[in-house]
Amino acid sequence: MTDRTAILASPAAPQPSDTTSVRADRHALYILVSGFLIVLGFKLLLIGNFNPITPFWDQWDAEGAVLYTPIIEGHFNWAVLISSQNEHRILFTRITNLGVFYGVGLWYPALQMVVNSFIHCTTIFIVVYLLTRGIKIYARSIAILAMTLVYVIPFDVENTLAGFQSQFYFVILFSVLSIYLISEASAFSGMWIAGLMLSVASYFSMSSGSLTAVTASVVMALQLAVGARRPSAREYVAVSVCVLLSVIEVLNMQVVAFDDAQYGAHALSAFVKALIVQMSYPFHMPYGLLQYTPSVILLFQVLKRKPGLRAYEWSALAIVLWLASQLIAISYGRSIAVKTSRYTDTQILGLVANLGIAFYLLRNRWSTHAVNIFDRWRWLLILCVMVVALGAGTIRFGRIEYARARTFGEHLRRQTENTKTFLQTGDISALQDKPFLDVPYPDPQRLAILLSEPTIRSILHPDLTGRPLRQDLLLPVWLSKIIRDVLLLVMHSGRIFIGIGIGMWLAVPVASQWSRERMRRKQTAGIPNRAP
Repeated sequence: MTDRTAILASPAAPQPSDTTSVRADRHALYILVSGFLIVLGFKLLLIGNFNPITPFWDQWDAEGAVLYTPIIEGHFNWAVLISSQNEHRILFTRITNLGVFYGVGLWYPALQMVVNSFIHCTTIFIVVYLLTRGIKIYARSIAILAMTLVYVIPFDVENTLAGFQSQFYFVILFSVLSIYLISEASAFSGMWIAGLMLSVASYFSMSSGSLTAVTASVVMALQLAVGARRPSAREYVAVSVCVLLSVIEVLNMQVVAFDDAQYGAHALSAFVKALIVQMSYPFHMPYGLLQYTPSVILLFQVLKRKPGLRAYEWSALAIVLWLASQLIAISYGRSIAVKTSRYTDTQILGLVANLGIAFYLLRNRWSTHAVNIFDRWRWLLILCVMVVALGAGTIRFGRIEYARARTFGEHLRRQTENTKTFLQTGDISALQDKPFLDVPYPDPQRLAILLSEPTIRSILHPDLTGRPLRQDLLLPVWLSKIIRDVLLLVMHSGRIFIGIGIGMWLAVPVASQWSRERMRRKQTAGIPNRAP
């Protein structure tokens, strides 16, 4: 039996079926797009409501002083793009923000957030696609809906309402694609090499991306152990390459002179507690650990059934193992900060991944009779699930998280007021002795120095400085204005995106009924049914 035959014969591997497969893929893509629009709309609602124009925290040094000022003044060293920001090398965040800066013609954090929202939503629904690809068409719709409802809640308000946080999205995007490609490809094939390159990209997103390649090596080793990969020198060398790459990345990580007692786990008990808190998220510890039950069941099934190389189980298990590596890294390096919202985009993957795995494990539990009933009433059931999920989940968590978002947004408004006062008066008391987060930088003296720099003043929003925009940046003024106006229009179109997404969902029953009628007419006329 050839490798391909073995893969297709594996009981866990999805079997191709022409019309059904094409129809299922198109249906899934349609539902994913609707979910994308809904989640994007809610993120844009937050951003548009506050429209932050003042850079926040690390942005002042990492962007204003290190990127924009040297470029404008003509003494920029391009090696800075891959230099360390604390222990991270945030290449892709720097490139993204430089693109937004030159595209819109000024330093406008709200428009950075708009671009980041598209990156985040793309990341979310690539992950959702991979986690639901082994599920039957209608159950898959419910799974996507459930995951959409999870991401509607602004758990990550600190990342959504900050322009310098896209690295949290990039590391998930590149890492998940990397381990997916590596887990399904033979060693040193084009697909495998692409996966390895993506693992390098994840390292240049955040330092925790250095664990992506070693996670892939663990998955490959497990595949070799159960026979999903044919043992060969080539495969063993590939595992070693992944491990070596992670070691090189870790060794090249900058050691930050933080007080370990302040930031990291200073004792085993602190590390374990931080890990349990993260694995329980968004539920109370330790009961939230139960959400990983589907992952444990999946692992035992993999060891027992030994699925083929391209089976769903491997990519799902790889995502969970990568998530575990991230939670361990955060628990070790930031044990006292694990409850801050900047880490929730990673933590919430635990719930989302296990939702997808749970739907997959239950895929064959429907009897023929139940399937027929489900087929008849599927959209009524979907709407019921939507109502129940909204009532039990979104309202409960949403009320808490939106209250936190409003509080954070009010801080952003006061930051703008205090910064504007300093720029108008030059009085540093406008930045001193203020409540925490009412000033956009932890050191008022340093912030005053940065705000006094002519170059930095010249690129801030005119509502802050009272001055016109610079006219000498990369793009013509008219083109920057068009880009800026388009992004502003998008930022204020959250309700429209939500409406389109919900409308797409509500249109599905009509389209489904039309499709059935079309097939029925074809069968009556004796025309063979083909995939559209």
